[in-house]
Amino acid sequence: MSGIDRDRLERVAGLAERYLSGVLTEADHAQFERMVLRDPAAAQALVVYMKQAGTLREVFSAEGKAFHAREGLLSGDVLEAFEILQAAADDTDIVDVTQLLADEASQNHSDAPRHTTEDLLSAAVYIFRHTVSRRATVYAGIAAALILGATLLFVFMGSPGPEQPPTRLVSPDTPPAETIATITDQNDARWADGEHVIGSRLREGQALILRSGFVEITTDRGARVILEAPCEVTWAGDHALRLERGRLFGICETPRSKGFTVRTEHASIVDLGTRFGVQVAPGGDSEVHVYSGSVAVRPATGTLGNRTLASGQSVALVNNGTKFHPVDHDPLAFVADTRPDPQENAARGAYRRWSEYSRGLSQRDDLFAYYTFDEDANRPGVVRNLARTSRGMLDGKLEGDRGEPRWARGRWPGKGALRFDRASRHAVRVPFDSARYFDQAFTAVMWMNFDDLAVSQHFLNHIDLEARGGMSLGFNGTAITAFAPGSLFLFKNKLIGGFNHRFRQVPGLRPNEWVCIAVTTDGKQTKYYLNGELFAGYDDDRPMHHSKADMMIGGTQKEHINEQAFGGLIDEVALFRSVLSGDEIEEIYNAGKP
Repeated sequence: MSGIDRDRLERVAGLAERYLSGVLTEADHAQFERMVLRDPAAAQALVVYMKQAGTLREVFSAEGKAFHAREGLLSGDVLEAFEILQAAADDTDIVDVTQLLADEASQNHSDAPRHTTEDLLSAAVYIFRHTVSRRATVYAGIAAALILGATLLFVFMGSPGPEQPPTRLVSPDTPPAETIATITDQNDARWADGEHVIGSRLREGQALILRSGFVEITTDRGARVILEAPCEVTWAGDHALRLERGRLFGICETPRSKGFTVRTEHASIVDLGTRFGVQVAPGGDSEVHVYSGSVAVRPATGTLGNRTLASGQSVALVNNGTKFHPVDHDPLAFVADTRPDPQENAARGAYRRWSEYSRGLSQRDDLFAYYTFDEDANRPGVVRNLARTSRGMLDGKLEGDRGEPRWARGRWPGKGALRFDRASRHAVRVPFDSARYFDQAFTAVMWMNFDDLAVSQHFLNHIDLEARGGMSLGFNGTAITAFAPGSLFLFKNKLIGGFNHRFRQVPGLRPNEWVCIAVTTDGKQTKYYLNGELFAGYDDDRPMHHSKADMMIGGTQKEHINEQAFGGLIDEVALFRSVLSGDEIEEIYNAGKP
């Protein structure tokens, strides 16, 4: 791409891409013709795009030539010019190739249509003069002659109409860029490049850098885009833009707005009639989230195939665009309004803070089970385990004596949780799997909201009833006074005597409030945390008893303390094969607090 204007490449590529998507309109055809026939840099950009898309290799194969000739896309004149260029490529220098093409055009093709030989010569002359190496120059000339003369004029623009005066691609006159969109709303917008007010018209190639606030832009074809600061975009055509960094939300719900394209460094995201969001991180990795309809994600690299995403699906493109990576669908990643409600905006900020931290947390080697309690519409009745080390295993199943736990709002709007009815003995059952063993070192971190603190309840239970042992984490209410009332407890070995010293009263715990409870143990000491702060600890040399029972979240096995199921909401559970430090537990709390 040496010497090629990046903006022109983006505009030309956007039009070419919409043709390949089958959404190129008559207006697009006209714009494409104006750009390529009047702007030499646009012509060169098309050559680069077609080479990157693999068209050059396809057209230059014997099968490719035969196909294009059979379909009437290459006339006899173009085929002869093609042969001349191929024969000259190996041993002729730049000037000779140009002269040879000119001689052939004047001697053998004086009667040829001007949209074939004439434009072949013009394209070759321009490309020959503006590339660097001799070998690259020859092949760039071949690409320009063949693709511009055949593919562009016959495929993109259709059959020729009445004969027109010849248009030279080397014309120095480039028409001014056309305006293609309007700023239709903004809220607290601060720009890095001067003032842009509501009603301002935007033109092709124009870059916008939004420092703060929200802006709505509507294209002349009806696509609406919400930019959220910090954000930087460049308009790459009347129906495409390039997102350099930041977030945008696209709303393309009318027939004319279909095909709107967002280009990033590593991909093109083509709307297929939808509402979708695109994010480009500072390092260049990008994410796409679809909220309705579908989009096509087309990586720039040839090593990945295209991918179509439907409503509720999301994907990240990482490693310099060489790998698709699954990500959880994030309902609050993007604003769909320039004037979001302040409370919703605060919730969105909390969600993003947690979401970014949560993704990193899920990759930890010592995390053996991780449940965010967000509903998966494709897997009803299932709570997914997102820990990298055991993903695909340890998914939980909803159960209960009367119905199942119900999906509910979590710590903020858009965040999921499960509501457990104590009387119905609701629970999440995680089938036994040897991969769940965690030796003596163990940490549990849970986000919970209690309905009633007067009753005793177990909320993480792994008791083997036959062996009379296992692990159970729960809360002792004020109604049972045999042990310390209002206290947290951890059983982790044989169910025989000596329980009392494990109960520790929880200071400041109130019903109907979200709290983060964490417990660590290592065979020597056990510690209890509330909202990131250590409130109790004791020496504990009892070993962890490994049972083969299913793990129950929000309840117990029916035969074990049948009346002590949990009542309330659980939002998130993370289980580790290590003892987390106080700083790590505080970090988890700060990342996830409402």
